[in-house]
Amino acid sequence: MRRPASNHHPTADLAPSGPSPKVSVLIPTYNHARFLAEALKSVREQDFTHWELIISDDASTDNSEAVLREFALTDARVRFTLQPTNLGLVGNFNWCLSQARGDYIKFLLADDKFARPDALRRLVAMLDGSQETVLASSAAQIINEKTEPQGVRDYFGQTFSEDGRATCRRCLVQGSNQVGEPSLVLFRRQCAVGGFNPAYRHWVDAELAFRILEQGRFAYCAEPLTAFRVHASQQTRRDQEQQLHLTEFYRLLLEFADRPWFSRAAARARLFEELYQNRKRANLPVATREALAQALDSLGGQQGYMTFLLRRRLHRPFQNLRRSLAKRLC
Repeated sequence: MRRPASNHHPTADLAPSGPSPKVSVLIPTYNHARFLAEALKSVREQDFTHWELIISDDASTDNSEAVLREFALTDARVRFTLQPTNLGLVGNFNWCLSQARGDYIKFLLADDKFARPDALRRLVAMLDGSQETVLASSAAQIINEKTEPQGVRDYFGQTFSEDGRATCRRCLVQGSNQVGEPSLVLFRRQCAVGGFNPAYRHWVDAELAFRILEQGRFAYCAEPLTAFRVHASQQTRRDQEQQLHLTEFYRLLLEFADRPWFSRAAARARLFEELYQNRKRANLPVATREALAQALDSLGGQQGYMTFLLRRRLHRPFQNLRRSLAKRLC
C-alpha cells in the first residue's frame, strides 16, 4: 500500500520563506524515474540561478521517490511532494501551478530536459526584454529514449516576436501547436488565471497558451533551448492512437471561434477541412465521430457541408496553379 503524501526535503513541511524567486520550475512526473535524474540535473546546471524547483510525483509505482529524495537533499530550492492518489495529467499540472511563487513559470516534463546551461537565462531575457511579452518559446532538440539527438524541430526558422493573437490564429488555421509543448515555454504566472482546462488532455497546453497569448506578445528563439524526448510510452502517442488530438481540436476550434482575433468564418473553414479529411476514415473512435457530427452541425448540417465542398472544388485548381507557379519561380 502506498504511504500518504509527504514532502521529504528537510524543510518541506514549512511554508517557503524568503523572497519569491524569479522563476518557478515545475516538474509534474509519473513513472518517469528512468528519465527524471537527467531532467533534474539539467535544472541544476542552469547558469540562471534565481529559481525554485517544485516537483509533484503523481503516485508513481517505480523508484521515482528514491531519485527525488537524493536530489532534494542537495539543494534548498527544491520542494517535492508524493501525491497519495493519482491526480491525472491535468490535475498534476494544476497542482504544480498552484504551488508556484515565481513571476515566471517554466514547466519541464520529467522525460524532457534543458538542452543547454543558458536555456533558462535566455528564456527569461525574452520576457524581461518587453513587458508586453507574455510567453516565450524556442525550437526543440529532439532526443530518443537513450538521449541521442534526432534532429531539431524549428517551426519558424528565425528568432522573432509577434502579437500573440496572430500566433493563436495561425495555430488554429493550420491545426498545429506551433507554440510548443509545456517543456518549451516560459510564461508570466499572472497571465495564467484559471490554470489548465480539465476538459482537455492532448491540446491542454495549447488551450492555456492561447489564453495567455491573447494578453500580449509571443517571443520565439530559433535555437533549441529544451530537449523534447520522443519515446514509445509518452502520453502524446497514446492520445494520437485514440484520435484524441482530432476530437479535442474540433472542440478547440469551436471554443475560440468567436474571439475577435479569430473569426467564426475561419473556424468554420478549418472545421470543413477536418471533416473533409476525416469523415470517410473507418477507424475513428466513437468520441471522435461524435465530435465530427457536432462540427458538421456548426457548418449548417449536410447542406452547409456541401456548400463548403463546392467552394473547395472551385478554388482548389487555382490554388494548385499558384503553388505550381511559385515553385517554378523559386
